[in-house]
Amino acid sequence: MIDPATIKSWAAATSATFAAIRSVISSLPSGKKREEAERLLAEAEREQKKAEALLAQRLGFQICQDCWPPEIMVFSKKDGFLHCRNCGQTPRDRVYQPKLI
Repeated sequence: MIDPATIKSWAAATSATFAAIRSVISSLPSGKKREEAERLLAEAEREQKKAEALLAQRLGFQICQDCWPPEIMVFSKKDGFLHCRNCGQTPRDRVYQPKLI
């Protein structure tokens, strides 16, 4: 079983890499090469999100059924329910998570 801290550090490293690539792409002059680089980066980001969601689902996390690419549902301390970290929707079956003291 993969340690959740390892997954979190992997996701953070991937996000930082995409941010660095985005920064380099933004410095390119407009044109076909820049457009192709932007397209490839967007495709890589979509694939990474799908992989992240699949891994989270295999670890038992719930995935938003309304977002594409898939998003992980996270627990909200405010109302005690899971919410999509992208669109804010709750699961269709409103999974309740007991509040921690």
